[in-house]
Parts: sequence; C-alpha cells; structure tokens
Amino acid sequence: MIIVMKPGTPRSRNLLDISAVPVLRTLTHLPIMVDPSHGTGKAELVPAMAKAAIAAGADALMIEVHPNPAKALSDGPQSLTPQGYANLMQDINLVSQVFGRFPEQYTFSNSSKITYSQKHVSIA
Repeated sequence: MIIVMKPGTPRSRNLLDISAVPVLRTLTHLPIMVDPSHGTGKAELVPAMAKAAIAAGADALMIEVHPNPAKALSDGPQSLTPQGYANLMQDINLVSQVFGRFPEQYTFSNSSKITYSQKHVSIA
C-alpha cells in the first residue's frame, strides 16, 4: 500500500499546510496521511491540526504518543500523553461524524484504561 503523507512544508519541518490535503485529493486516488506531530513540533498544536486535517479530507493521522514526553529520547515536545491521545480520538470521532468521514466510530470513556508499550497505545 502506498500512502501520501504530508508532514510539513519542504522549507520548514514545523509548518503544516492543511490546504495541501484537498489539493492532493484532486491529484491522487491514494490515501492521504497527515502528521500533525512533526508538522507542528508542539504537542499543544497537535489536536487542532489533527482535527483540521480530518475536516480537510485526510484519511489518516500519524500522532506521536509517549507516557512521559518530558523524558522522551526524541520528539518529546510534539508528543501527546496517552490520555491526551484518547481525548483527541474522542474529538476526532465528533469531527469525522460532522464531515461524514468515517462510518466506523470508536468509543472512549473517561474511565478507559490506557496502556502503553513501545509499539502502540491501546485503550480499553
């Protein structure tokens, strides 16, 4: 599978151009993935840009998650905590419903158990 990914502009790693998503949609049939973590470089900007990417037509997101971003060996400043990621996924569900993006929705509650391993984050 080939995925077109938009991490940032060629001149700036941390300048995410969301307007590229609908342009890419007209140029390719391939899935479009947006990386708001590298695209912004700041964890506090990731949620807004992730929601904007879905609203603009992105098919997938790549989001950095770490249980303790301050102690991450790399990319800590742009990493969400597992709870921050769970909160964002709730918001993404709402945004995707509004824009009719994904028919399958995922449910997270405040009591969801979040577990972390080096390979993935799971929310139960």
